[in-house]
Amino acid sequence: MKKLIWIIVLMLCPATALSMENTDLLAGIGFPYTPVEGGILGGEYNLQFRYYHDRLLDNFYKESNSRNRINRGEIENAFLIGFNPVNRVSLFTNIPCVYAIDDYRYNYHYDYLSEFWFGDIKVGMKIQVTEPNNILPLVNFLLEYRINTGQGSYFHGIQKTGRGYQSIIGGIAISKNFDPVTPFCHLQYSYHLNEKTGFDYHHYFVKEMRPGSELKLELGLTGSISETISYLAGIDYTNCFKRKYYYSSESDYNYVTGSLPFDDGQVIALINLGAGFKISRVLISPRISFGMTDDSPDFMFNLKIPFGFSVSSKK
Repeated sequence: MKKLIWIIVLMLCPATALSMENTDLLAGIGFPYTPVEGGILGGEYNLQFRYYHDRLLDNFYKESNSRNRINRGEIENAFLIGFNPVNRVSLFTNIPCVYAIDDYRYNYHYDYLSEFWFGDIKVGMKIQVTEPNNILPLVNFLLEYRINTGQGSYFHGIQKTGRGYQSIIGGIAISKNFDPVTPFCHLQYSYHLNEKTGFDYHHYFVKEMRPGSELKLELGLTGSISETISYLAGIDYTNCFKRKYYYSSESDYNYVTGSLPFDDGQVIALINLGAGFKISRVLISPRISFGMTDDSPDFMFNLKIPFGFSVSSKK
């Protein structure tokens, strides 16, 4: 029993000589947490699988017909590429390709559809605010703009590879190394721009959709088991505020305009469990996530492979 206790203690609190570098731990969490060194070109490859089981079809008709259900699987391959022109400043873009598979029923009609196209491309800037030391944590500010390059309309829940609208995103990522563990936190706010439409629904003409903004919080803990293996545990919580559509109705007697809520908002919560494996100089970070609410994906698998190399001419 004593030997077993010592083994557990050594695994959770390894000596510094047996610990993975803190920069590798942060890279395993994700790009928002990594420090910014000038003259570096890098980023990460991100493979993600998401599965939703028996969900209400997310389209304009959802309020009037609850028989519209969908099973959806999504495979996303994304390359995030960033360049650090100077210390503490990084300019980046994230280019995803999405393969969406939809198995849905609509008014008792069953169908199977798939779509492969670009997702919504993001461009942004990351600024490292602090230099981490014994007192200060590593703090990064992020500002992003998401472009509506994905396939599909905002009103249709099938064959979508993008959200159907553009967004402005701001966030702050904080991490602090307390050997042998590193807690981390990411707070992010997304403001979605209104989407102009030309959607006819019976006698109504939907002119514009106002997507609700989003507030996301990520909390977690990472640490080393050895020089080449790390672990990660955390939670994601996202509050999606109400969406609205603006309509007009014209008949022989009157002309009516107004707005109605599209939904009551959404709450997405995930439990994340992951690991990191450093093979030679390559870090591979798989992660699995489980949805905790009706609006969350039932299951997610994520694989990150960060990369980076110097492009500076300084020796």
